[in-house]
Amino acid sequence: MKIFKRIKAPVVNDKIARQVASHIIKIQCRLADCMNKRVKKVPGRILLLALLLFTVTFGGYCLYLILNPFINH
Repeated sequence: MKIFKRIKAPVVNDKIARQVASHIIKIQCRLADCMNKRVKKVPGRILLLALLLFTVTFGGYCLYLILNPFINH
């Protein structure tokens, strides 16, 4: 006599998850291709300056958020 019955995992959920994941990956690839086409036209020096500006801006903001509770008792 079996006390516990085995419950089979539904295969449908796995199939749907794979379809959703493949759809998301296709959208990401299209977006990456579009962005690459636009960025190809921009000179490397401007891209480097944009990266530096982004890093300094958000790095400074993160430092502000981290240090603000210690400064303002």
